[in-house]
Amino acid sequence: MRERTITHGFHFDFPTGALPNVQGGDDAARAQWIEMGALPALRARMFEDHFFILEYFLGIY
Repeated sequence: MRERTITHGFHFDFPTGALPNVQGGDDAARAQWIEMGALPALRARMFEDHFFILEYFLGIY
């Protein structure tokens, strides 16, 4: 049985302009930037509370 999961989230406020390159490790080799408008369609594919974390930090939905 798995007990409570504690998630730590971080918010980075990037200046306007080009985003930095994404370089994930072997567990995130396919990491990439996506448009905020694409988030609702990806909700079912996100792990547990990750969509709610994005909602909180981005102040959307």
